[in-house]
Amino acid sequence: MKPITEKKILGIQLFCIFMLLFLNLAVWYNGKDLTCDNCSIGFKSTKTGPDSASNKEIQDFSININNLYDGLLIDYCLIEFYEKQGFILKDASYIE
Repeated sequence: MKPITEKKILGIQLFCIFMLLFLNLAVWYNGKDLTCDNCSIGFKSTKTGPDSASNKEIQDFSININNLYDGLLIDYCLIEFYEKQGFILKDASYIE
């Protein structure tokens, strides 16, 4: 087996540095556009009823992340949590 020379080590290190720089540039270039309107958070919960062993769906809704973020910018949260009712979607028309 041939020993690894200093030139080979330097070549491998330069290759790794260029590869990392290229990958960082690719992630930055592809990820800088954050205008996606398809992202949403889904809230779904089930509860076991008193008269049966099966689960009953008590809430199922989703909210667009952009709407949630726009509301938080003006100190208005579209989601509230109540201990007995779970998450509740408040009036979304407050967001302009």
